[in-house]
Amino acid sequence: IKFLKDALYGNVGASRINRGRVYFTSYSLTGGLRHTISPLSLLNANVGMEILNYNTGGNTSAMHAGLQFSRRARYVTLNAGYSRELNTASGVSTIPTLVDLFYVNTGIRHSVNLSSNFSANYAINKSTRGNEIDTRSYNLSARLSCLFRTWLDGNISISHLNQFSETPISSDTLGYQEVKRIQVIFQLSIYPPSSGRK
Repeated sequence: IKFLKDALYGNVGASRINRGRVYFTSYSLTGGLRHTISPLSLLNANVGMEILNYNTGGNTSAMHAGLQFSRRARYVTLNAGYSRELNTASGVSTIPTLVDLFYVNTGIRHSVNLSSNFSANYAINKSTRGNEIDTRSYNLSARLSCLFRTWLDGNISISHLNQFSETPISSDTLGYQEVKRIQVIFQLSIYPPSSGRK
């Protein structure tokens, strides 16, 4: 449904997810509103419910939601928001987790050939049952991209991840686990004349 500055939308979904001997069917229902603040600004909000039915019996249900603000200008774009989702893929664990994510990212076009991107997010992961998973993390990243020639471009990116968990490794372990990672990636791409790149 569309109005002058608003649009209402909805989504109904169903899927089957296999995790070894355990599989479950996911049912979701979502409703949202997109509000045009100005020709350059947009606010998007949604809320819904997801239910997981397990083949072993029982079910898990959780509310999901999202709120995003987007702003674009001639050379700069900005996205900031919050999302809450049910994550069915939690590494070696078969227990789904609830993920609360706060994020902000911005892109800047410095010139025709040079652009950059900066992003930051903070995430909270918790098991829907018990306390097998209870982690918090933040990630900071920056990327610089440059077009040297029509057939040659490159980019360099750097990111810093800090993740810590209140779940002990064993019954003899106290305190929390902490993981830190700094990653630097440099990429150079060459396009042959037959690619049609201009």
